[in-house]
Amino acid sequence: MGQALRLTGTLVGVVVIAAPLSILITILLFPLWSWLEAPTGIEAVGHSGPAEWCYAAVFLIIAMSGALIVFIRHRAKLA
Repeated sequence: MGQALRLTGTLVGVVVIAAPLSILITILLFPLWSWLEAPTGIEAVGHSGPAEWCYAAVFLIIAMSGALIVFIRHRAKLA
């Protein structure tokens, strides 16, 4: 039970850290979003910054990467 609770807490921590980090990285990737919008026509940049899907994509990448690292480390401890 203790390991499951620790794993859950760690995953919650990953999501909490990923949220502000993804906002910062999405804003720093503004040139990438502009470049992506030009040839594809996909609305990635508006007058107020990157589109919502840009924030969601970066958040999912960061959160899933963090969760994968946590699961790999957790399995290594069990072995």
